[in-house]
Amino acid sequence: MLAQFVLRSTPITPRAAGLLLDGPLRQFAKRYPQALLKILCTRFARADQEALLSGEWSQAIADSLAESFAAGGYGALRDLLTYTQRWDERLWRIQTPVLIWHGRQDTVVPIRCARALARRLANGQLHEYEDEGHLSVPLRHMRTLLSQAIRLASNSIDAKPSIH
Repeated sequence: MLAQFVLRSTPITPRAAGLLLDGPLRQFAKRYPQALLKILCTRFARADQEALLSGEWSQAIADSLAESFAAGGYGALRDLLTYTQRWDERLWRIQTPVLIWHGRQDTVVPIRCARALARRLANGQLHEYEDEGHLSVPLRHMRTLLSQAIRLASNSIDAKPSIH
């Protein structure tokens, strides 16, 4: 609920959203990172909840949340602004292959957004995961993602990134 408010208010009043993120949410993340993780998980798909709250990842993700707010909430605000502003048109001219991994059950960024991004990129390669959400893809499929990225990098080791 808080994240929705911040996201909705960001395009209109980034300063107010920044104060909220830098004040109460920052303090809460610092003192109760596991509780914040559980609250955030209520907005995620079941696959995300299972992956995030598992013993393997839960503490690392909670620590990451606390650390992300350690220097203030304005980094989170910048992330939110990325979702609410138009992307630079130069992005669409990138010729280097871009791998996109996305869960079809994602409740944060719908799969249609990943599909549209892949279509707009000159060399976008979308890999969809049927039963995964927003964060469960990298948490559960890290080895596959890294091997695909390494394979792509090794195939284009001599090629330089270009924007036309």
